[in-house]
Amino acid sequence: MKKRDLADSHWKENYEKWEYASDHYDGSYAVYELHGGKLSHYLEQKYQRENNKAFEERMNITDPVLHFGTVVDSINGVLASKQDQTIREFGGLGEPDVKGSIAEQLMHNADGNGTNWMPFFKRVGIKLTVMQELYGYIRGVSEYGEPCIKIIDPRNVINRYPKSGEPEEVLICEKMDTRTGMYEGDDQTEVFTRFTLDGWEQFMYDGDDRKVIDSGEYAYYADASRTRRILPIFRTEIPMPRNVGYLLSLKENHIFNQKSVRDFAVRNMSYAMLVVGVEDDKQFQSVAMELEKGGNIIPQFTGTPEHKFISPASAYLSESQKILERDIEEFYINGFKKYGETAKMVTATQIKLESQSGIESFLNLLNETVDEFENQALFRLEQVYFPTNPNNWGIAFAKRSNNFQPEEMPDAKQLAEIAVNMERSGASSLDTLVRTLHPTWDDDEVTAEIERINRERGASPVPPQLFE
Repeated sequence: MKKRDLADSHWKENYEKWEYASDHYDGSYAVYELHGGKLSHYLEQKYQRENNKAFEERMNITDPVLHFGTVVDSINGVLASKQDQTIREFGGLGEPDVKGSIAEQLMHNADGNGTNWMPFFKRVGIKLTVMQELYGYIRGVSEYGEPCIKIIDPRNVINRYPKSGEPEEVLICEKMDTRTGMYEGDDQTEVFTRFTLDGWEQFMYDGDDRKVIDSGEYAYYADASRTRRILPIFRTEIPMPRNVGYLLSLKENHIFNQKSVRDFAVRNMSYAMLVVGVEDDKQFQSVAMELEKGGNIIPQFTGTPEHKFISPASAYLSESQKILERDIEEFYINGFKKYGETAKMVTATQIKLESQSGIESFLNLLNETVDEFENQALFRLEQVYFPTNPNNWGIAFAKRSNNFQPEEMPDAKQLAEIAVNMERSGASSLDTLVRTLHPTWDDDEVTAEIERINRERGASPVPPQLFE
């Protein structure tokens, strides 16, 4: 039994889009397979006139582009810059600046892996921007540690019921290490976790045989009356009519392939082609042999045509460069514009946000969705810590500022010009790019951003909270 056999239509329709956008954000789309990437999935081989050897060479020297990640990080950087204006109360969880309080513990370890509260919710915003929807999971007190919040990637949520509204059942599938020893079986086994209103059950399949691994019970309620149960898992989604992250990653992949072809053409033109003037194959083999030995002198036989070097016409490279620069510029401008315009379509009919510009509209939508994620998490954490005292439920909350002034918006035109200038100069230093795009950041912030870009995704092997 495979996960696709148990998946609902929403997962089947969106999984490839989530995967595509995520691969372009974390850079695995441009990483060679030997290094754990997916380069051959995203770099296209020309059907005609590019043999396998030439394509393999091009794969090895292809340079990644990071425009999609820059747009996503810039948007969430603006969101994070307003963090000091956030109104946040922890209610009965205590004060975050009081040593030993629950709030203080959460502020320094939100996810059970040592991630601070603020960076954790910046990660929530980034993932929402990339994939548009996201799940959260509250892990209660267990053998694995204190209560905490886990991010669940929508690619792992293969089924939910009902399909719309607040879910009452959720089925998670992910790869886990289920071995009891180092040399016992595969260390990546598909494991399913089914969450219901009463508890969870974890199982796996051996062929069609279902084997239960573990189970547990819990009780979460919709309000203090404790009349309706809810799950420890909750779903949040930016209310936009199309998946902009996926569309922008498609655009980045086009630029990536276009740049790869352009760069490879320049490389090929660096090696001139020799036309050998000979009368027969014997003479040709003789000249070829001398060249293979490293010779750089070719005898001129009387009566034979003159040898000469030729190079392909390179005029088209200039036009190719112009097209590439235009695509990069349009990516940044349209990247911010598409997020903004998509958000405006929703605000005009559903949310009626008081926004002044397109990107502000999206920032408001993202802001409210991250708030929803945090408030859903806080409400469940209150129930974990005060299961028998409903008076302590619903007090903790967070409200981020919606005051995004136009002068504080990312300058899309400026970002495009920076990217084009770096493309022209060949500047490929990640440190240079980060410092250029974020001139106010200190060394620690620059280092953290570089590490984020270079860091590969990983999943914790601890059931049932294997998520980030």
